[in-house]
Amino acid sequence: MSGPRLPRVGWALVLCGLLAASAAAQPSETALTESGIISDIVDAVSPTCSANITISFGGDQPVEDGELLAPPEAAAAPNLTIVSGGEALFTLLTLDPDAPDPANPTRRSILHYLVTNVPAGGAASEGTEVADPVAAANNSRANFDARAFASQYGLGDPCGVAWFLAQP
Repeated sequence: MSGPRLPRVGWALVLCGLLAASAAAQPSETALTESGIISDIVDAVSPTCSANITISFGGDQPVEDGELLAPPEAAAAPNLTIVSGGEALFTLLTLDPDAPDPANPTRRSILHYLVTNVPAGGAASEGTEVADPVAAANNSRANFDARAFASQYGLGDPCGVAWFLAQP
């Protein structure tokens, strides 16, 4: 990917997949490590910036980190909001980190959605859509490397991570 102007302040990551993860109210480093997010997808979450990401599907009820969703619950594009202090802009990535399944993640990671310039306290819809939302079956976005992307654009470690699990 080339061309989009990415904010250098921070980025946030939303993961959906069949990761073996335990539910947690706020993603702790332990939960992120146990889920495989730290190590498989990113090296760490930034200690110098912080962002809470809320995910919902068609309603006001947020999805909890590690929550298991049935296919109909996760069929629509999610509503994503970033809550962070200050007036930072964020880059938001939505990935499927274990496609086609956790035992054989040969397409890790599928890029579902990429939005830049999302204001702190704002929704993804307020940012600049670089890659529109697509389903996991889209092979053209398979094997997206979040680390390489962050390195290419000087983003560092993500400021926040949110994730849910989807049934096959």
